Amino acid sequence: MNEITAKQKENEKEELKLIPKSEEYIEYMIVLIMKLPRTEKFNIGNEYKSSMHKMIVDILNMVKAEKVNK
Repeated sequence: MNEITAKQKENEKEELKLIPKSEEYIEYMIVLIMKLPRTEKFNIGNEYKSSMHKMIVDILNMVKAEKVNK
């Protein structure tokens, strides 16, 4: 019984490697956006925001697809 739960926890950790890395990337990009000059922050910030949003949606879809395939 303990072996099964240990394997399940290990599999969950392996599945979630991409999510913490994407969170770190988003935090890094927010810091960069905050350092931009005010005149450029709006346009460049919107581009980064839309690309990061697309990245999150793709990650979530990938996780859902993997769960369906199991």
